[in-house]
Amino acid sequence: MKKDVGETFCIIPWLQTVVGETGEFHVCTHARLESISDTGGECYNIKKKGDIELVRNSEQLKKLRREMLAGSRPKMCTPCFELEDCKIQSYRQRMNRKFEESISDLKSETASDGEVPLPFRYLHVRLGNFCNLKCRMCDPISSHRLMDELEPIYSEIDSVQRRLAHLKNPDWFKKKEAWDEIIKYLKYIDQIYLVGGEPFLIKESFEFLRVIIEAGFSQRITLHYNTNLTFLPKELYQLWPQFKAVYLHVSIDGYDSINHYIRYPTKWRDLDRNLHVLDEQKARLNCGEIGINTTVQIYNAFSLVDLFWYLKENFNNIIPYPNLEPVMFRSQLSLQVLTPELKDVVEIKLKTFISDYFKKYAQLPPQQFLNRIKQILAYMRAKDSSHLIPEFKKFTEHMDLARDQSVLDFVPELTALMSV
Repeated sequence: MKKDVGETFCIIPWLQTVVGETGEFHVCTHARLESISDTGGECYNIKKKGDIELVRNSEQLKKLRREMLAGSRPKMCTPCFELEDCKIQSYRQRMNRKFEESISDLKSETASDGEVPLPFRYLHVRLGNFCNLKCRMCDPISSHRLMDELEPIYSEIDSVQRRLAHLKNPDWFKKKEAWDEIIKYLKYIDQIYLVGGEPFLIKESFEFLRVIIEAGFSQRITLHYNTNLTFLPKELYQLWPQFKAVYLHVSIDGYDSINHYIRYPTKWRDLDRNLHVLDEQKARLNCGEIGINTTVQIYNAFSLVDLFWYLKENFNNIIPYPNLEPVMFRSQLSLQVLTPELKDVVEIKLKTFISDYFKKYAQLPPQQFLNRIKQILAYMRAKDSSHLIPEFKKFTEHMDLARDQSVLDFVPELTALMSV
């Protein structure tokens, strides 16, 4: 059944170019992770001269644009549509709202076959998968340190083994010719999103910023980062103020010990210290906004409110209401896996937070945050995935053994579930 174009259109295939962790191009970071390939099946790659031009109007992208304009739901965009079907605002919807003023012009510039003008405004760069953490809900795409822990789980699945081998040492960002391809288009770009791995670990990214500054384009470019904020490189103080603005998205999945359990081996004292530095030096670092991204999952569902209170009571310049995203790519960790009784516990805790907040501040949290809490609860109730409890237990016990941890030391609410 065809949908209204407003229900299927996404600005990303028009606006953005995404360089993936291996240098291959992707449509989007939230879509099913398929590299864009030519008609012969060879993947476009930033390391190959001219591919950044060819990928813009590849047959794959042109077809995707045509499908969206025709009111179809492209298969690769399923993650966003699944959220929307559960009444949760998706990345597609957020990006459309953010760049709403550009949609009409972009559509009018699109040819009947889906071709669009070459320049792009938004560059999303994944700087390999080198990371100092190995978060439980993450993937080797974003952390090389997960390789050894996850490989035994998937040892009998050939497709996963091939994918893991593909991610052993992605180093495109160390190739000057790859950056040279990007530099050609700086005059068109006004937004650059840098992620990893952990972007603050990649020294080549700082050199890239210096090139932008020397070329005279920095004052009109806004930088965006996803970071675990376990450390703050000194280079940031010299580089960031020379850009239009910097928007930080700090990944935190719980308060203190639960964040250590999920985002192992984060040390809370280091993260807490760096958050306070950001809070105090927001203006000096030229930060337009400092927000928190939280992946909602079984491990943190019972203690989210502790993080909410920590953020609200300790900072002046950090947004105290996290962007709550349900875990998507590791389904056994989804809140939908919980038993009805445990879902009740999660709902009570979140609703109690809202009432306690009102008692303390004589007002409710912002409507947008309230809506997100309601959406998370609706998503949790939308589906019964309790058949995945054995998979959740297997995964959790495997990771606990590898790290000499026990989930019940951090999430005692799961005692009954782990005994099933």
